[in-house]
Amino acid sequence: MLGRTRRPPTDRECTITLVGPESAKYRLVQSARKQGFSVVEDEERMLSFPEGLGHDRGSLPGECLRGARLKEGFTQRDLAESAGLSRHHISEMEHGKRPIGKDVARRLAQSLNVDYRIFL
Repeated sequence: MLGRTRRPPTDRECTITLVGPESAKYRLVQSARKQGFSVVEDEERMLSFPEGLGHDRGSLPGECLRGARLKEGFTQRDLAESAGLSRHHISEMEHGKRPIGKDVARRLAQSLNVDYRIFL
């Protein structure tokens, strides 16, 4: 004869974060309340690391590049010659207008004595 098994708890608490248009908020909140959810509306918005600093993700590698270049005392022209790139490309990477690929990151890192992953 089979014995009784324990039932898993079904009333565990969960948190749901939704992102969407403000116009749909009222209907969504009402629907959630009908389903038994408590709705906390005035929580602070969680920010990612770059957003929290006021940066978009695309500009962060460029800022790391500029910081490493200045730390070593290089001009853009010096770095370009050392890494085998054009000065214009260095400028575009620093301003977030040109992505820094893995091969280029390795060349820059070798010239600047840093880990290449800070540029990715």
